[in-house]
Amino acid sequence: MYTDPRTVYHFTNSAGTTIEVEATAAICKKVGRLADIATAADADIDGIRCPCGADVEAFGVTITEAITNANATKFVISLMVAALEGATPAAVATLTLPGAAAEVVLADVRPTGKTAAQAVAVGARWLSADLDIPYRVPPGGYFYVQVTTAAGGAGGAVRPFVVVREPGMPDPTATSPVTRVAS
Repeated sequence: MYTDPRTVYHFTNSAGTTIEVEATAAICKKVGRLADIATAADADIDGIRCPCGADVEAFGVTITEAITNANATKFVISLMVAALEGATPAAVATLTLPGAAAEVVLADVRPTGKTAAQAVAVGARWLSADLDIPYRVPPGGYFYVQVTTAAGGAGGAVRPFVVVREPGMPDPTATSPVTRVAS
């Protein structure tokens, strides 16, 4: 039986809960790690290592608390990639959430066809529309998620995710081995 070979990584804040828009700018922690406060050095701990490289297929957030307030500052979360251990990370994709329903760009919301009010409600998914996705992390590189700009007011919480395909897994268009068996 063929199964989907992608891996989905989820991230939390330093307390292990969903990322709140009023949270300070910091590196997001892998789910399950609560031991310390998020610091810039956490990229060394929370970066997802890719010894053989990997293809990042999607980067986004799921809204877990409705965005209801007009925040003075937009909440910005970024996918950061370092080409090698010790290299300087760079933002590959960035997602800016609206401060209120009036600022929604519906092209960034999945599934499509939602209204602006539905796009900021619990359960809505926002995907990065950055043209660099999909992105190939080189062998020996790593990636992590970082809140680069915290919002200026209350309202809204999100759970960031990254969908990755690692080498050695079938391509999404690969033919199943079962169909190649001679009859």
